[in-house]
Amino acid sequence: MADWNNYKSEIKQNLTTLSFGKKVDFALKTSADLIPDYIEFEKNRKWGDSTILKRGIEILNDYIKTNEFDLGFVVDTIAELDEVIPHTDDFGETDGTLALNAGAAMHESLAFLVYEQDDGLLDIASYAYHSIETKLWKKNPSLSESEIANHKTLVSEMTKVLNRTKNVA
Repeated sequence: MADWNNYKSEIKQNLTTLSFGKKVDFALKTSADLIPDYIEFEKNRKWGDSTILKRGIEILNDYIKTNEFDLGFVVDTIAELDEVIPHTDDFGETDGTLALNAGAAMHESLAFLVYEQDDGLLDIASYAYHSIETKLWKKNPSLSESEIANHKTLVSEMTKVLNRTKNVA
């Protein structure tokens, strides 16, 4: 795998074989991986509300267990989440971007539950990819795009994301 477009193509193809429940599980696990970035941002910037993202995790977990969700509660949670997703204009490129990606991934996860649009799942995977990319560039700004795309950390994390899209028992 060399870049986001390669991952996107494979993820998109794999998603077509997954049941709705497995797609929700993909959204849950991938967005949950990003929440520590939001918590770190909230701690350092004294802005945000990670409890709303954690509530999203609970909603998705409950759906996986019961195949049911309260539409009004999910829509209300999405609206609350929209209020605590930072803008990079206000908070800077690195930690603001990581927190934005975490919040947006949870937004897309909950929106998928409601609207069942696979494009949102691709966005979640994109947020995961670009969060890793951002962290690598922060560590070493001199890395080229090719070096980032082939970095062992990015390849390892995206392999994990890809494996979540494979239709296995």
